[in-house]
Amino acid sequence: MDYKQLLIASNPFDRLDAWFKTKWILDNNVLTKEDLIGLKEKFLELLNDSDETVRLHAWQQTPFLLENGIIDYSDIDKYKTNLILSLKDGSLEAWLLVNDLYLGKIITKEDVDNVINTFISMLKGNELDRIAVWSLVPNMLKNSLISAEIIMDLKKYVLDLLDFDDYNIQFNVLFLIVDLYRSKVITRDEIQSRVDKIKEIMSDERFNEFLRLYEKNSRDLDELIIM
Repeated sequence: MDYKQLLIASNPFDRLDAWFKTKWILDNNVLTKEDLIGLKEKFLELLNDSDETVRLHAWQQTPFLLENGIIDYSDIDKYKTNLILSLKDGSLEAWLLVNDLYLGKIITKEDVDNVINTFISMLKGNELDRIAVWSLVPNMLKNSLISAEIIMDLKKYVLDLLDFDDYNIQFNVLFLIVDLYRSKVITRDEIQSRVDKIKEIMSDERFNEFLRLYEKNSRDLDELIIM
């Protein structure tokens, strides 16, 4: 397979797939670091692609390329505008990258502060997206990208998902609540106030089927009911 040609492919999805293989390419001496540096403009084009999915997947690979000296920060600065707009517009895919992009010094706390109201709205928004958004909260707090005071006023929006009329959401929020409890986002008392509903969800005839479907371990839920 000619990886050099794939890294410059005209089809952005093929090109993106090849750039996601750069660690393997380097580890197996398929191409050198200098080869990749020589091709970096073809990666940078992906950060400005007309397809948001392509752009955001390219941003996902950016920390690795920066860390390995294939691109540098001056290469990507001019492309950040579209990334920030995706965050401002409430792209879940973009927000799922925030913690890694912040730790990689690709975006700043100021960048996040400027769009944090969008994130706050998403914490109260669409039920399916809400689970994914709340899963980001522990690291957002750890990285000081959102305040504990803001989260304190919003916790009902994740706990209320236990009562949502969709077992798929009820099941998945159980495991989210465990993570939030372990991260000290949700308190013992808040869980105790919902323990009857938690037991009801766990005793549902679909529970074991969903454990297999989502490859979850019921033991992870023990601390929800042993309090």
